[in-house]
This record gives sequence, structure tokens and C-alpha cells, in this order.
Amino acid sequence: DVINMSLGSSFGDAGSLDSVAADNAALAGVVVVISSGNSGASAYLTGSPGVATRAISVAAMDAQPDFPGAKVDMATGADVKAIDANGADLPVSGKLNVFHDDPGTSVDSSTGKGDESLGCFPQDYAYNGFHAGQIAVVVRGICARVDRAIQGDKQDAAAVIMVNNADTLPPYENVIAGVDIPFIGVASSNKGRFTTDDGKTVSIKNAGTITNPGYRANADFSSAGPRRADSAVKPDISAPGVSVFSADGASTGQGKSLSGTSMASPAMAGVAALILQAHPRWDPRDVKAAIIGTAATGKVSPYDLRIAGSGLGQPRKAVDTVAYVYTDPGSSSLTFGVQQADNVAGSSTSFTETRKMAIKNTSSRSIRYDLSNSFNGSSRGIKVRISPSSITVPAKSKKTISVKVSLPESAVAGLPAAAPDHAPNLAVDDVGNYYTPVTTVRGAIVAKPRGSGTGIYPLRVPWLVVPRGTSNVRQVNNTRSAWTTNGSNATSTIHFRNFGLHQGIADVYAWGLTDGRDNVGEIDLRAAGVQSLDTSVCTGSRDSSDRCLVFAVNTWQPWSNAAADEFDVLIDVNKDGTPDYLLFGVDDGLVFAGDFNGLVDALVVDLGTGALVGGFDATVAANGTTLLLPALASDFGLSKSGRTSFDYWVESYVVAGESLQVDEMHTGDTGAGTSANARFDAFKPSLSSGYFKPLNKDKVANIPLTVNTSSYRPDRGQKGWLVVTMDDSTGADQADMVVVGKLP
Repeated sequence: DVINMSLGSSFGDAGSLDSVAADNAALAGVVVVISSGNSGASAYLTGSPGVATRAISVAAMDAQPDFPGAKVDMATGADVKAIDANGADLPVSGKLNVFHDDPGTSVDSSTGKGDESLGCFPQDYAYNGFHAGQIAVVVRGICARVDRAIQGDKQDAAAVIMVNNADTLPPYENVIAGVDIPFIGVASSNKGRFTTDDGKTVSIKNAGTITNPGYRANADFSSAGPRRADSAVKPDISAPGVSVFSADGASTGQGKSLSGTSMASPAMAGVAALILQAHPRWDPRDVKAAIIGTAATGKVSPYDLRIAGSGLGQPRKAVDTVAYVYTDPGSSSLTFGVQQADNVAGSSTSFTETRKMAIKNTSSRSIRYDLSNSFNGSSRGIKVRISPSSITVPAKSKKTISVKVSLPESAVAGLPAAAPDHAPNLAVDDVGNYYTPVTTVRGAIVAKPRGSGTGIYPLRVPWLVVPRGTSNVRQVNNTRSAWTTNGSNATSTIHFRNFGLHQGIADVYAWGLTDGRDNVGEIDLRAAGVQSLDTSVCTGSRDSSDRCLVFAVNTWQPWSNAAADEFDVLIDVNKDGTPDYLLFGVDDGLVFAGDFNGLVDALVVDLGTGALVGGFDATVAANGTTLLLPALASDFGLSKSGRTSFDYWVESYVVAGESLQVDEMHTGDTGAGTSANARFDAFKPSLSSGYFKPLNKDKVANIPLTVNTSSYRPDRGQKGWLVVTMDDSTGADQADMVVVGKLP
């Protein structure tokens, strides 16, 4: 009758095998409830198979109003506020042993073994010279939190103190099976306090009850939406998923407390079972609609539809409701997708989309509803029209309503930039965690009944649209000036104008690589180039012996979140055709924690040693087609007084999901008669780069072009210039190509 699946993989794909299986189960009459994932707030992270259209994807919220408090009476300075995470008896005292990592051991990113600061394995205690009766001070990361308490108990610790990875107290664990010692959690900002008092004796005392600051909020780990590819509302609903105490199936009398969306989905599976008990003839679509339509937004605070879905599930109302709303195909929300907002000929509206929803009345009396829209957050100028705005649904019948969203052209300029100033596009949540944002306008269509009675409730239909305010920065025809020469330098200018409504940036790169369409989806490479800039652009400080290199990679088709893919720039410094370094754009969490978090890093690896030698945040936008990967020239072994140039090419891979697609881009992929790689000199470039100018509507940039004719090598991919504008429409428009042409 009901399947619960507490599993999944990040960046969910509605077309993946497990998502299709979930939809088929629902079509066969089984309600399917699935955890949304534990990868955090970045856009498009909610997982497969929960993203299946007919499945119910469940986010986790914190329903723990308070927890046992503790205070650590430090040897020096004030007490440290803490959580008694397993409710153990206090006080205890002992000598602090602050754990450190052994830099000589490599770390297993899936288990944490090799990072001796975590305190999860016996060797962590051995390396840190731990003695029985001491208090182990460890850090949070990779391995399960409770593994630290379990290992500490085995090592006869007086207590284990875990320093959180955010400036908040870590979750309450409740009873930890097999652990009799206190497991104490402190905020990350206190780490230095323990380092100062390392080796000194402290006392951990009871501090009564601490109010949980995260009470009613979505858990910081709960995977956010919307759904990858079409920006549908996912997750669908929220349920308690933090410090949930339940049966331990490995025993007959023990319980355990766990956190995760895997704790939230069983709760909603139980609600689905209750609905079927009350309404045995309802199909999975009816059950889903009843759950989503009766959810409470006010019981999730702060409420964000992108993370919480329709709100907190309400079992009593979901069981009792006599009416519900569904949408096609097999959903209970409205999807308006990604909309590129620009000027449309003959119209003052940048985009308009209409969707339909149906109210079904299962009772024996008619119900009249008044319909209205309720925004969740800023409208950003979006207009919502509901037709009809009032409707009577006869007994045992249904009625259809149209919902139209539109954005006036006058509102386009006010939409957020795809990547402001072409800088890394990052946001910070309430507990200090970084995530990749996406601009959404969201809300709910509310059907409010005029009458009352058993099972007659207001019904909510969540909706979401992703507007992209687009510029249109492109070359003004026939505006390149004639080449003039000064020694070995040939110079010219070219005019670019913003023909769009939104601000765009003319950001100039030396163009080196081009590739035709290969029909490999969002990793289908189109063009790439590089800039050589002052080191202050990368590091914030000047270094005349080094350069900041920024590589621009442009694709034919948009991604939802580029962290689902990997983009590699292969660097060949000795020009023997074999790469010496790898600059790659990759998910930060996948590299450093073994699981996706939706953030894209630009990392440099020495392929000779396998060592990570450099890294910065990449610049990338949700629903974009261009990413910017910065690195220092010195990361590649280059210097002003030594080797200055290198060859490069680009490869791309899908790393999330089931696809095995790859793409590769060299200089000769457009029939130029060569398969050579592009060449670039970081300190003496043949082609100018680095011109950067924001352009409002109708503004013009006079872009200077310079070619060093003595070092210019057209056979080595020195094609001309890419004018990159991340706010332009996706695809080719984001990287306009300017060929060098015939030189004097």
C-alpha cells in the first residue's frame, strides 16, 4: 500500500531509473514516499528517486524545542556553553586532549580514516597520545557524529567534546547505544578556547535546559530544490527529521536517535497509511494531494518553499479533508520552470506562462472556494492571475482553474544578476553554511472555502518560477576599427552594446578553444579562453612575480547546477602532449567530504605527485552555460623568471546520476586542419584580455584589441577573443567570438 524509501542520490533526475520505477509504482496504485536527501541548501540538490513526479519527497525540519544543556568550566577564561548531546549524567572532569590531524596520513573521504582530529578510530587516539580518564576534544566531519562517542567510550575517556563545523551547537543525539560517557557538543567559534587550555583540567557541568534555536526550522542538511532540469517544486513536504528517537532494530529493548531526511520520510509514509485507512479507494495521486494541500507553512520557520515544500505535514487534516487539488501529470504543485526574461517584440511583458489545477470534491455537498495567491518571499514584479477567482465545486465532482504568471519588462532590470560582478555566486544560511543560490519567485494558490464543516479546509497549491533577467551584450555590426601597428603590437577596437533589459558585463578573454555540438547535454563544450590578470584578482594582494589566470568555459546547453558535472582544464607546461596539471571545476563536498553540497571549487592538482596545490571558489550561476575557473600561474609551476607559457585543452564529465557522457575540446575541432591544443603565455600573452565593463541597457563598450604579432600563433589556438557575459541568454550568447582576422 505504501513504500517508504529512505535513500537517494543528489541532483535528482526525474528520468533516472529509480525515479521512473517510483512513478511506475504510483501508477500501479502504491503510494511512494521518499527522503529528499541530506546535501544541504544549494539549488537543485534534492535527490533521486524523490524527484519522481508522482512520489512524495520529504524534507527534514527540527521539531526538538529544547535539549539538555551543559557548560564546560574552562581552566582559563569564561565557561563554554555546550549541549549534553546524549543526556548523560554530569558533572565529569578530566584533562583536555585536543586532537590534531597527522599530515602524513591520507584521508578516506567516505569514512574519515586518516584524519586523526576526528576521533572516530583507534589510531586517532593513539596518534594524539590519549590516556584513559582524559577528555577528548575532536572536530565534526565525514564520519558519523556518534562514532566519536562510541570510540571515546571504548578508549575509557571521561567524556568526548565535539567542536561543531558551524558556529552553532550540534544536534541532540539522545541515547547512544553502548555509550555511558557524556558526548558534549560546542560551537566552532570555541575551538581556540580548547587549544589554549589543551592539557589542563576542566569540569563539565549540567546547565539545565537550552532552548533549541533551530526549533521549527528546516534542518541545515535537508536537500533543497527545485528539481533539476525543469525546476519543479521538490521537495514536496516537510516532517520532523532532527534527533528523532525510534526503535533500534538491532535489539529488542533499545532505541536510537538519528537525524536526516531518512527520519522524516517514514513519518509521512505513516500519514499516507492513515489516509488510506480512512479512504481505501483513494489512489496515490489523491493521497499526495491531501498531504500537500493541507500542510502548514506557519509551523516551519523560517519558511522557504524551495527547501520545505508545501510546509509541515498535518496528519489530522490530511486524513479528514474531503477535497484536494492536483495538477498534471500526477503532481500537486505548479511548475513554471526557468524563464529567460528579456524584451519581446510587440509586448511589454517579458514572459507569460499558464498552468492548470483541478479541485476535486469527494463530499456529498458542493463547496464554494475563493482563490488567491500568497507569495513566499519577494514577488520581484511577477504578476499572478487566477481564473476563475471564485468557483463552486459540486458534490462528487471536480473543477479546473487556470493560473497565469507573467513578468513585465519594467521589472527585468531589477532581477538579481546571475553572478554579480562575475564573482563567485555564494549565499550563507542561518547557521553559517555556504550554498549555491538560485533566484526563485514562489508561492501558493490558496483555495479558501466560504463555508465550514468537517473536512472542509483551505487548500494550498505550491508554485515556483525561476526568472533569469537577461542582458544581450553583442557586437555592433561593422564597428571594428582598422588595425594600427606599434612595433610588434597590432591594435584595434570593437564596439559591443547591451541590447537587452538587464545589466550585462563585457568580460574579455583570449579565445583558445572551440567545439561543435556533440549532443551530450549540459556538458556539451562550445568554447574556452583565458585571462591573465594581476594576482590581487585571485588573492586580494599584488605579487609582481605571479599572475592570476581565469579560464572561461562555455557550453551549448544549460545546466541546473554545474556541481553535478566536472569541467577539467588540462595544463601541459612542457608541451609534450601529456598534461602536467589539472585545473578542475568540481563539487566542493564531493572532494572534501565525500558527498555533494552543490558548491563548485576550482582546484589544481599536480598530476605528477597527485597533490592538491591550489584552489579557489569558481564563478558559476544556476541555469547557466559559463563557468570561470581561477588559478595562480605559480600553481602550474610557472614564473616570470622561468617557464611562462603552457598548452591547454578542456574535458567535461557528468558526475551525478547515471549518465556516462563525456566531451573534449581542442583547437582543431571546427575543421581547422589541426588537433593541436591551445597555447597561452601567462606573463607575455599574444592576445589581450582582462577588459571588464558592466553595461546597462543600450550602453556601449569600446573594447580594445591587441595582438603581439611576434609571438602570435594561430595554429596554437590563438583564435581571437571571447566576450563573456554571464547574464546573457544561455548558450552561445554568453561567449561571443571575435576572430583576429587578417593582420597588417
